[in-house]
Amino acid sequence: MKNLRIHPATWLFLFVLLLTGFSGVIIPYLIAVSLHELAHGFVAKKCGYSLNKIWILPYGASISFKEFSFSPKDEVKIAVAGPVMNGILIVITIMLWWIFPAFYIYSYSFVLSNFSIMVFNLLPAFPLDGGRILTSLLRTKFKPKTVYKTTLVLNLLFSLVFLILFVVSAFFKINFSFGLTSIFLFLGIFEGKFQGNYSPLLAQFSCPKKQILPVKTLCISSSTPLYKIFPHITKNKFTILYIRFPNNSIKMLTEPQLEKLFQSCNHQETIEDIFKK
Repeated sequence: MKNLRIHPATWLFLFVLLLTGFSGVIIPYLIAVSLHELAHGFVAKKCGYSLNKIWILPYGASISFKEFSFSPKDEVKIAVAGPVMNGILIVITIMLWWIFPAFYIYSYSFVLSNFSIMVFNLLPAFPLDGGRILTSLLRTKFKPKTVYKTTLVLNLLFSLVFLILFVVSAFFKINFSFGLTSIFLFLGIFEGKFQGNYSPLLAQFSCPKKQILPVKTLCISSSTPLYKIFPHITKNKFTILYIRFPNNSIKMLTEPQLEKLFQSCNHQETIEDIFKK
């Protein structure tokens, strides 16, 4: 798949597996983590988000979008999709063991890879799926600053735990995965998205320097949340939006006016609520 890419951190992780004698796990692991990420992408498209590319990280989701502004509900759906896919793959593989017992020898590593990816991703640390689910739920009730602080503390805590496990393992059989995980979670602290609010990519709006642009018109209900409009904005077209209110009145918004709304308003609000202010 052309939009499926392997992150440099994953190459490092695969090198560690090779170095520590776990080369037989590499192919099952790559299949498991790729299907995990494709599940995220599939659900994202079903929720109406335009997928650009998927980065394969050592343990989970790193999906970039051409245009997006997640609602908390949609982000939970997208985040849950990855671990659910791993769980389904585990169940299907174990069922095949009952039908074809000899298949166990060839698929045990695949089950183990899916299980480790699923469990690890459910940890409430960013940017793991569990962390994304937690921040999505928190930002429905708390301010972004509170969400940020909560995520910061959890990431530091889990990073410290894995660092301690790495140090302890050095006295027995050193486990480099613990060290890499500690670094991975620590770096997650600097991920800007875990403040909770996703800003739209305003560069997606048409460039005013172009002298001639085709016009794209949209008609929406006033009960539409602001974030659901953004995936329909395209860079090479000038968008005019017609808003239909319950009393059948129509209001027109040009693209510059719409851009100002994205810059100044809460993306979860409906158009109707915005105009009531």
